[in-house]
Amino acid sequence: LLPILARVIATASSLLTCVFSTAYEPAADILRILIFAYAAYTLSITLGSALLADNRPGRAVAIPAVLLPVAMGLVWLGIGRLGVQGAALASVVSVSCAALVVVIYVFRRFQPALDLVSLVRIVLASTVLWVVARLWEPAGPLLVVGYGLLGCLYLVLLLVFREIRPQELALVRSWFVPSKKR
Repeated sequence: LLPILARVIATASSLLTCVFSTAYEPAADILRILIFAYAAYTLSITLGSALLADNRPGRAVAIPAVLLPVAMGLVWLGIGRLGVQGAALASVVSVSCAALVVVIYVFRRFQPALDLVSLVRIVLASTVLWVVARLWEPAGPLLVVGYGLLGCLYLVLLLVFREIRPQELALVRSWFVPSKKR
């Protein structure tokens, strides 16, 4: 999620004008906020799958259901105070609360290993990606090419930081390229 966040935050204006038109450029700040809600939602849904795998569908449904009135209240307050940006912030807060509850539950229940060195490497690579995207900020049709190049840069950074190894890339490549038998 971090490289997606880095790219969208750095290029929100260009992304909106590429997909829609320049009339949507003022929504870039809202997109920069909502991308965090997307990330929290993705985390919540992904870890919520662990609840389903643990045969706890009631908890998987109860967490967002319990937080729904909180989300509604936050949206109401947010719109009243900050307009559409307030609604976006309310979405981030409410979805992040749900994600936090799921994260806490999953970590307590399953006690997964957390590799802090790996997390630091990914954060560092994503930060470099954000800086490059911010300085470069490709626009128009170049944005699609730019996202591809930024994705390649991210993979190179992960290789440089030894987060992934060439053998792992070769394995992934083998999934998509059929091997030649002699």
